[in-house]
Amino acid sequence: MPECPNFFEVDGKWVLIFAPLELEDRKAMYLVGDFDYDAGRFFPQTVGEVDWGLDYYAPQVFKDDMGRTLMMGWMESWSFHPWYLGNAKNGQNPHGYVYDCSEIGFNGSISTPRTISVCHDGKLKFDPVPELKTLRKDPRTQYNMMVKAEEKIPVTAGDNVHCEIFAAFDLTQTSADVIGFGLRSSREHETLLEFDLAHGEIIFDRTRSGNKSAVVRKCNLESVRKDELTVHIYMDSTTIELFTDDNRTVMTNCIYSPVESDGLYLYAKGGDTLVSRLQTWGMEKVNQ
Repeated sequence: MPECPNFFEVDGKWVLIFAPLELEDRKAMYLVGDFDYDAGRFFPQTVGEVDWGLDYYAPQVFKDDMGRTLMMGWMESWSFHPWYLGNAKNGQNPHGYVYDCSEIGFNGSISTPRTISVCHDGKLKFDPVPELKTLRKDPRTQYNMMVKAEEKIPVTAGDNVHCEIFAAFDLTQTSADVIGFGLRSSREHETLLEFDLAHGEIIFDRTRSGNKSAVVRKCNLESVRKDELTVHIYMDSTTIELFTDDNRTVMTNCIYSPVESDGLYLYAKGGDTLVSRLQTWGMEKVNQ
């Protein structure tokens, strides 16, 4: 059953965004097509995922005073609610995705705002709003950094917890099968974000992220067929938002690692990779 529908026009096309219930792990989907207003009929032509993450649900779409089509979503899952913990104990939650968020004093948050536009092939792209740049501090930039096979290169991005990361990988100078980021790393906790070039997949591994929702999330990687892979990451205390494939692929996931888990590094498997540009920033608080 689809819920939380949004039906709107953008770039000359009509879009239906909805949250499907009981459709495995698909949290938010879209249809793009044409709408016959007189007949009241929608003719979808393209289908896609709004966000491939485990924790992006019920997105809401609106227009701002500049005419932009904007979207924000709920970053959380039902399985993180205290009452869901009780359901799991009663055997009513077959997945067992449980973390009692009441222990940290809040439950869920709202994603970064994203602009929506239609690509030439009818797919949607979701760009972080440029206003997020006003939160940047402590900028760092590196060029032409070679990451050797099985090597871990430490990275600094503000305090490595509340930060923004942009990386461009030159795939013409890459022999690695997998390139990735170790995020929120410590002796006990770690989140891995991998780009499997051999199989064309993005892999988000939170089996050691500090919550009982210890699962791995995968989706297709379009950029494996291109000369460059760009990766844009926003991290906050309990969330990681990924934008890649020219922002046609987005993945949002929650983690519950302690703030002391602040290690950050780049790595490669099965070969080397050239990072043509790596930019990092810390992020200012918005609730001063």
